[in-house]
Amino acid sequence: MSNKVFINEVVIITGAGQGIGFEIARQLALQGAAVILNDFDEGLANRSAAQIVKEGGKCIPMHGDAKEVELIYAMVDLAVQKFGRLTLAVANAGLSLYGNFFEYTKADFNSVTELNLGVVSF
Repeated sequence: MSNKVFINEVVIITGAGQGIGFEIARQLALQGAAVILNDFDEGLANRSAAQIVKEGGKCIPMHGDAKEVELIYAMVDLAVQKFGRLTLAVANAGLSLYGNFFEYTKADFNSVTELNLGVVSF
């Protein structure tokens, strides 16, 4: 009997190339979950997924902008194609702007709210 708690889980995790998202992906994979690891930065997604695989976990990188609905659909499709199902999703991606709030451009502000608050139009 395996002591891996997430052995039958298939997870997509946005913003998981580093930090808290990476550690969530790593821990779930090492506890038996199959993980689709997303990050905006393709190189970071690839390196992070490779590190998890090197440690013995199942992890597939998928880069792209998590505020794009098409990417979310593609990650769900990939999970189902590779592992037959999707059982968990972790919406970890987030964006922070630094500096004077009153100097943010409209595009910067919209980018933050689209990703962090899920303000999307279909």
